[in-house]
Amino acid sequence: MAPSAAAPPYPATRAMRSTTDWEVLAWLVERLRGKPLAEVLDADVFDPSGMASSLVAVPGQPPEPMLHGYVVSGGTRVDLTRDDAFAGSGDAGVLSTVVDMDRSLAALTTGKLLSQESWKLMAAGEPYEVGMYTADLCPVTRHVLASGGGGPYAILSAATEDGRQQVSVTMALPSSPLDSARVPALVQRMEEALHAKAAAMCR
Repeated sequence: MAPSAAAPPYPATRAMRSTTDWEVLAWLVERLRGKPLAEVLDADVFDPSGMASSLVAVPGQPPEPMLHGYVVSGGTRVDLTRDDAFAGSGDAGVLSTVVDMDRSLAALTTGKLLSQESWKLMAAGEPYEVGMYTADLCPVTRHVLASGGGGPYAILSAATEDGRQQVSVTMALPSSPLDSARVPALVQRMEEALHAKAAAMCR
């Protein structure tokens, strides 16, 4: 479908997130490495970061214990913890924990995943508040912020660029209809609390 879709006019005037981009990137990684995405992430991300509780989802029941999240669809409460559509997905296929989220951000900021040169280029990029971005929460150092989740889940994490300070907050949101165009009020409050805590650690 993607090759036949009409392309928007260029030059583009604003950045937009596309789940298709992440799926294509995952397929490209698999093609270049000659391995499934799960094996590449294990070797290049999870193991070096010490993320022992992270994995790429497979079809079937997710590992327990698991924080179950629910959405409302057609007036019925649905457990979204198991969704085979996410299995192996380069966009939404990783199952993880708050501790491992912290470890991944710490590994990134301390050079375990990227060279310092690559990390500096990444951190200096134009901020775009989806997935990972940088922000000036302190007078003397920038913070790296990472967000994740989707549907009934939300997780936010912030670390100083040198990886010395870090704070994370996560939540299973109350059941509600899926609405990708609306940011839940609780997520906005989570972000405000995260920013306040990160700024307080500057002092």
